[in-house]
Amino acid sequence: MTEESFALLPARAAPVLIEGDGAAVDRAAILAATGPVAAALAGHAEVVLACADRGHFVRALLAAWSVGAIVTLPSNLLPATLDQHAGLRVHDGGHAGGLDVRTLAASAAASDGIVVPGARTCVRLFTSGTTGVPKAIDKAFAQLLGEAEQLVRRFDLAGARVVCTVPLHHIYGLLFGVLAPLRGDATIVAVGPLHAEAVLAAIERFDADVLVSTPAQLRAFDVLPDRALARLRHVFSSGAPLRPDTAAALRDRLGVAPTEVFGSSETGGIATRTHRSAEPPWVPLPGVEVTADADGRMLLRSPWLDPSVSQPHATDDRISVGDAGFVHHGRVDDVIKVGGRRVALGDVVAKAQAIAGVQDAVAVALPAVDGRGAAIGLVVVTSVRTPEEIRGALAAWFDAAVLPRRIVCAPSLPRTAAGKLAHAHARALLGDAAPPRTRVHGDDRTACFDVEIEPDLPAFDGHFPGDPILPGAVLLEAVVLRSIEDAWPELGAPIGIPRAKFTERIGPGQRVRVTLERRGDRVAFTVTRAEVPCAAGSVAFAPRASG
Repeated sequence: MTEESFALLPARAAPVLIEGDGAAVDRAAILAATGPVAAALAGHAEVVLACADRGHFVRALLAAWSVGAIVTLPSNLLPATLDQHAGLRVHDGGHAGGLDVRTLAASAAASDGIVVPGARTCVRLFTSGTTGVPKAIDKAFAQLLGEAEQLVRRFDLAGARVVCTVPLHHIYGLLFGVLAPLRGDATIVAVGPLHAEAVLAAIERFDADVLVSTPAQLRAFDVLPDRALARLRHVFSSGAPLRPDTAAALRDRLGVAPTEVFGSSETGGIATRTHRSAEPPWVPLPGVEVTADADGRMLLRSPWLDPSVSQPHATDDRISVGDAGFVHHGRVDDVIKVGGRRVALGDVVAKAQAIAGVQDAVAVALPAVDGRGAAIGLVVVTSVRTPEEIRGALAAWFDAAVLPRRIVCAPSLPRTAAGKLAHAHARALLGDAAPPRTRVHGDDRTACFDVEIEPDLPAFDGHFPGDPILPGAVLLEAVVLRSIEDAWPELGAPIGIPRAKFTERIGPGQRVRVTLERRGDRVAFTVTRAEVPCAAGSVAFAPRASG
């Protein structure tokens, strides 16, 4: 890691912030406000930043960094989530204990500035947790501020006024909503509107010319009048794929070609593409090199990667590289085998979203024990289509053997503020919720869960009347495979169950213990009830490519 130093808030001409009441806050005022907060944080090695107001967030962030504290940015600001993190809680009301920054008045004298070493770890943030438990990611100043400077140069953000609707505790919101404006003499508009009309009102009221948003939010902009966004120089989108029809509507009707940002918490920004035409290729950010291995897996060289990660780093993305950039074909774990055939879940989603009357869709891999390897579950947002109609439309694209096994039509999908949908939500909508489990222990090789077999599980209906027994298929799908997924979500969908033996019946209301041992690409399992063996076997997974 470079020993280069960075000025957190370099000299500038533009205001740092515009508050919700329209008041402009310059560099001197921000630095003056950080002084008392920094004094209160002195001696704390780690703080948990839980400020909802964007102005308070910026002041507290700069203050914590000025005293050398690592800032934890929790995945959300719910009390249960905050309670999981150590460190002094810094907030602006609404949370018990810790430091309420609203109680601290600005100092009389402003600081001359804040300079930090690039190698210092400055923030701990978390992955989205859409496929498992959120993972902590530590970032150094050189990674975050270096990337922010590249964004400033690439998109000429000097003098911009930025409305960011994305939570600032996500890396996308942090980079585009805070750090790039700070580094690029741009102004942060300290409001985060959600609905399309409110976003347009904020843009007009604060004379903003950059919008940082998500695909889920941008899809709702169809209610805005023609050319409503023509005044903007940039609309950024990240967190999930931007639908082609949404990109076309922004460009052709609303007056601005959106720019998608491709990256992750682990890798930082990788590439961008601006939709001036249909489906443009992705162009790597300056300093980032993207190639593909023989199987089409992305190989990444980037200054934003953790220096402990060997490069080129193999990501979980499938791409093809051309002269103008690269095309993204989905994730490696997005491809599953159904009946011996490879199917990309992203392709299923894209085809479903193209059906007239469908507003949104999500596809998930469901464990299957009928010899097909895996099955597809599909949730679509529609008020005018039936599951049978959806299946019929998809039959034009997919063979009957690989069509979604379960299709549910729902009024909405519960997406996060960053536009992501946790797989557990989709499974619940598909009626595929697993029995409750308690993790007894777990590490890289072994795990153990206690599972409650609820009396009202639908699997007991008709199996058998007067003498209910948990079917073996349900035991494997809802108990064993879900426990493996909880223990090691990175394994993805299974490709087969080469061995399974059932020795004792399991009934409603009973508790079983699932013991797992990971052996390379296989996981051995045993299921016991009060130490009585009930089932044993192994589950096979696709080999993971080495980094």
